[in-house]
Parts: sequence; C-alpha cells; structure tokens
Amino acid sequence: MIILDVNMPRMNELETLTQIRSTALLSMVPVVMYSTSEDLVLIKQAYEIGTSTFVTKPKSFDGLIEMISQITTHFL
Repeated sequence: MIILDVNMPRMNELETLTQIRSTALLSMVPVVMYSTSEDLVLIKQAYEIGTSTFVTKPKSFDGLIEMISQITTHFL
C-alpha cells in the first residue's frame, strides 16, 4: 500500500499518482490519497487516474488512529 499525501513539495499528487499507475511493478498496489482538502474536482480526478481511496485527514489524534485502523483493515 502507498499512502500519498496530496500536499507534496516537488511533484503534485496527481502527477505522482499517474507515475505510480504507469509503472508496471506498482500499477496494482493500492494507493490511499490523504488530504485536508475536500475539493470534489481533485477527488474525482484522483479516482479517474486510479487512486484506491481518498481520505480526508482527521482533526484529532483519535480520528487518525481510527482512520489508520480502517485503512489497514480494508487493504491489508
């Protein structure tokens, strides 16, 4: 599983996701995009390119633990 933060310094999240999906060894690896953004256009584009899921960052530590638990249960 690859956890991809939407806010990255060099290559943007959609470019990175495109690169992952075009790499044979990584094309079937689940990708979880993780962001504070709830931008529906960005989310739609991410699913069109091939993200496995898009998660909005929780505001609390307990929310983070719950999110990690759900992701690992689903993908691992």
